[in-house]
Amino acid sequence: MLNHGIEWEQKGTHEKHLSVLDFEKKQRAEEVEQLNAEIESAKKDLKAVEKQLNQTVPKLKSAERLAADFPEDVDKILPEAGALESAKTYREKKAKPVLDKAVRLVKSLYHSVLDLQAENRELKAKFDRKENSYVRVSEHNKKLLRENVELREDSRKYRKICQAIGEDRAAEILARNRKSEKIL
Repeated sequence: MLNHGIEWEQKGTHEKHLSVLDFEKKQRAEEVEQLNAEIESAKKDLKAVEKQLNQTVPKLKSAERLAADFPEDVDKILPEAGALESAKTYREKKAKPVLDKAVRLVKSLYHSVLDLQAENRELKAKFDRKENSYVRVSEHNKKLLRENVELREDSRKYRKICQAIGEDRAAEILARNRKSEKIL
């Protein structure tokens, strides 16, 4: 190269010079590694979302337990008035406490249901986003793996050509080809 007036710049690296195909293959392998790491991260995120979703189940069960506190038989909840009991006494001592308890329970259940619905919508949206991200990364990974296989095949063919015609002749042909590509 010195006889043509070209001097190589020293980069200070100790990496072996790679052919274009080997370089592309190396780049694709790095991209595949990075995508595999992203897939693992997405799987972890997906598991975290599933865990959060599973944590809502106990909340539903606690709401069911609250509802189970009330017996189904109305006579057990609100007994009949005694023989000499006035309506006002019955209302104040028996009916009102039961009704207050029922109203608190219904409000509590209603708020629990609203909270769970909101949390469920949020978790579903988060899960869908993570799942879509996982699918996109997985598809990109498959594409890169296919491309990597193709590049390996091209690299194998290049090495065979270099063996057949010689390294110098192959480099000369590639240089001529690059020059003609620059002209176009």
